[in-house]
Amino acid sequence: IEETFQIRASLEELAVSLATPRLDEKDLNEIESLLRRADTALTQGEREQSSAFGAQFHQYFIQRADNRRLVTILSGLDDRLKCFRRISDLITGRLEKSRKQHQQVFEAVCQGDAKRAGRAMYSHWQSVLKDIKETSDERLWDKQ
Repeated sequence: IEETFQIRASLEELAVSLATPRLDEKDLNEIESLLRRADTALTQGEREQSSAFGAQFHQYFIQRADNRRLVTILSGLDDRLKCFRRISDLITGRLEKSRKQHQQVFEAVCQGDAKRAGRAMYSHWQSVLKDIKETSDERLWDKQ
């Protein structure tokens, strides 16, 4: 699990870094809309819907990185991470924390700072992993 998260964090850092210079005003509006919709869903108690918008936020950068191999590799990791995304959604405060972290990625992207945006995405994934590890049964880690 930890290895998968490490790989995912690194590859999404790359995806955001590659995508940032390719994004235009329309893209930024689309990303901002996803963030607003995630926030609205969370405010209304629709945690699953908020999480779905968060997943779309991640996918947006992956698709706009314009790297087919990266898309293929990350798609393969998605199957492994789906159950852990659901687990993280149940952790008290995790979606709220993700919302703030997504906003940090977006702010760096809007400023055209690909390196900072990538680092923010990497930090976000590390934060999710840390929260899952702190709240899950330690035996889970021994079995993977």
